[in-house]
Amino acid sequence: MMDLSGNVLKAFSDYSEEPDPQFSLVEPMPGSSWHGKSLAERRLPSGMATALILRGKEKPIPHGETILQAQDTLVFVDSGSLR
Repeated sequence: MMDLSGNVLKAFSDYSEEPDPQFSLVEPMPGSSWHGKSLAERRLPSGMATALILRGKEKPIPHGETILQAQDTLVFVDSGSLR
């Protein structure tokens, strides 16, 4: 049964039982099939997302249309809250 008059927002303490996010640093090898592809073309496991791209001194915001380049370092996050 649902209380339609109740507050549906989570309090900070409601997240205390969720697992801590796990971060992975990935540097695709030279000549990798990842280079020249968009993030949308690279299928990631369920619950995993691209958190950050390090490209020299740049840090482009990752989105589906971001094209991966040869010197990119990718930071992935995997969290139970994303599933």
